[in-house]
Amino acid sequence: MKLSRFGIPDHDKTSLLLDVGRRVEDSTFVADHDERFFGGVAISIQ
Repeated sequence: MKLSRFGIPDHDKTSLLLDVGRRVEDSTFVADHDERFFGGVAISIQ
């Protein structure tokens, strides 16, 4: 899994690129992949 962004610059959204090649938008869970995200916000993809 990799962290990524997609969309128009300055209006882009955060997403996750899964190992199977699928992109999952995670902007509904986190505003950005920033220090708050890495500091403890956890999400689970099933």
